[in-house]
Amino acid sequence: MFVEKPLSLSIPSVERIIAAEKKANGPRVFVGHMRRYAASFTKTFKREVESIPRILYARSRDFSGPNAHFVNSSGTFQVKNKDFPADAGKVRDEKLDVLYREAFPNQDITPEKMKYCRFLGGLGSHDISLMREVLGFPDSVGGVSVNPPFYSAILNYRNTSGEKEAFSVTYESGIDAVPDFDAHFAVYGEKKRVLIQYDSPYVKGLPIRVVVQELNDAGEIQKREIIGSYEDAYTAEFLELHECLVNGKEIKTSAEDALNDVRIYDLFYSAWNASRP
Repeated sequence: MFVEKPLSLSIPSVERIIAAEKKANGPRVFVGHMRRYAASFTKTFKREVESIPRILYARSRDFSGPNAHFVNSSGTFQVKNKDFPADAGKVRDEKLDVLYREAFPNQDITPEKMKYCRFLGGLGSHDISLMREVLGFPDSVGGVSVNPPFYSAILNYRNTSGEKEAFSVTYESGIDAVPDFDAHFAVYGEKKRVLIQYDSPYVKGLPIRVVVQELNDAGEIQKREIIGSYEDAYTAEFLELHECLVNGKEIKTSAEDALNDVRIYDLFYSAWNASRP
């Protein structure tokens, strides 16, 4: 079963989905994180990052601007269907209310909390899932800033090799009215920086670029820009879905994988609550 990201917004709800999947003993869940299937990410970016002996810092940024600007001028215009039940909005709100109360147990459910939860599950889920595939699960969250429609956080990590030195990751995301799609993830080492830059997925054919800056053996700075493929990330995702559902390939963006994203949301909420009077 293909489920567009996010799989859900609360830990208990994802655990229920995992339990149902296991009980069904056959049907599997594939969560649609298309950025994680782009060749520029799976091959180029990850290969370049793996050559960094020790990570010093990383940054995740997603300032996407208004999607309507890209959609309405791209020639791939939205079709907004109206063939849904009259009470669909009410049912949706009731189900969301359950998820909010699970995400914020024993707390008042304020509009600010609902916005934060919906944001992390929406735009934020792209970046958190991508970051986690590259760096793993964080040791902790040092702090968050909640200023809708912009959100940021500092995450604490450790290198997985050598002396396992600590490093931090800055997460920043938000939506304004400026039609500039600035979505990238960057990893910094002592002599090498690697950045993957995503463009709007609503304009077909825009490449995902990997930029490498490094200090060479002569002490000179050199810069490389790599395009792993011009294949659309959604195309790569659905080809992978076919392999998983038809040929039994292991699902990378599984329900169990998605649970770790929601656990990071929960770390954000805990850090937010701890910072407030």
